[in-house]
Amino acid sequence: MTSSKALVLVADGMEFGVIQTAAAVELLGFQVRIAVSETAALEILRRNLISIAFVGVELTLDDELLLSRVSALPLVRWLVALGPGCRSDLEFAARRGGANVYLQRPVGPEQAARSLGASDSPPQRVRAP
Repeated sequence: MTSSKALVLVADGMEFGVIQTAAAVELLGFQVRIAVSETAALEILRRNLISIAFVGVELTLDDELLLSRVSALPLVRWLVALGPGCRSDLEFAARRGGANVYLQRPVGPEQAARSLGASDSPPQRVRAP
């Protein structure tokens, strides 16, 4: 995959997880902004044009999943939820909250590449009307 002008947010409450995921996404040629809290993620979203986001499913604001708020933003075309394996309840909540893909931590370059598709451009958001 060639370098992309798409700016990617990686937000996860686990510092090691956010660094590892960001490194995997950067290897694909994307520019990455990282956040380890909900407020840091919102600040990045306010200051940058984010089109792709990787968001930890455990991050919440006012009892609402952060990824639900990110999903509602018109510029975010692709949303990847990050979470623990063997937790179908969290995967279901992430998909109900608008995630296009659910990735189990830790995220490696191959997982990141598959979640973003195999083309040179970011995937287009596919949602039911």
